[in-house]
Amino acid sequence: MISPLAERSGPGPLSHIYEVTKMTGDWRAEAAHLANVFDLKPDRFCPIESEAFGYTGSLLLFDPPARLDRIELSQVIDPASAMGRFVAKRGETLYMCFAETDDPKAIVSRLEKAGARWADAPGDHGHEHFFIHPASLHGVLMGVSRTNVAWLWSGRPGLAR
Repeated sequence: MISPLAERSGPGPLSHIYEVTKMTGDWRAEAAHLANVFDLKPDRFCPIESEAFGYTGSLLLFDPPARLDRIELSQVIDPASAMGRFVAKRGETLYMCFAETDDPKAIVSRLEKAGARWADAPGDHGHEHFFIHPASLHGVLMGVSRTNVAWLWSGRPGLAR
């Protein structure tokens, strides 16, 4: 369901969820389908690839550069990666979501107090970008990033703070 943007105060330190990641066997075909469904121009897509996480794909950005909101389309290139194992077990489906916060260290502190499993993203030791393990969120993998930091890997690094 897509609904109009409505500003609301959040119940906690996350401002909003800005990404859902869909695993697909053919990200190009999926991107073409979504471009047709949402009537999007090619400049709404940003190619992505990660050797560290074993995938390639595209970000479908709905309103760049005004908003970071997007759907990530990921295709496994390394079957031994966490994504590869996930797809082998569950097939093409939603994989994770990403949320923003102005205070990532406060969320890390809350996770640690609760004994929740989490980990910084590779190369990030300042909690600007981290993941909350599905075991701590009833099966959902959630990434968390400082507000606007995700522009670094979303095609417009100049917008990152």
